[in-house]
Amino acid sequence: MYFVYVLRCVDSSLYCGFTTDIIHRLKAHTGKVKGGAKYTKSHPPVKVEAVWRCDSKSLATELERRFKKLRKTDKEALILDPSLFDSFFCGSLDPGSFSAVPDYSGDISEVACGNMEPLARVP
Repeated sequence: MYFVYVLRCVDSSLYCGFTTDIIHRLKAHTGKVKGGAKYTKSHPPVKVEAVWRCDSKSLATELERRFKKLRKTDKEALILDPSLFDSFFCGSLDPGSFSAVPDYSGDISEVACGNMEPLARVP
């Protein structure tokens, strides 16, 4: 199981990534554990905007790649309305292969501190 996530940074920019262990990855982005991304070191994340659960690594990397290519206005629209996936990606991504995880968005410090534990290490 893989997760594609979108973080809002302190400067209102968006950072997108994928992982198998969302809790650890968020802690890495916030400096609580080693790792993270060069971008989030200079643009600290403040909020988890979206999380999508994916069936495979290839789907997660493809979703991340396509999300990153969108204009910021399209990214914002997709965050607000995940039903727009089909229109943004021309039906080329199977909507049955990934699903939004809406209950796990919010302030990054709250999310990284544990209210995402059920997602942390999905087998």
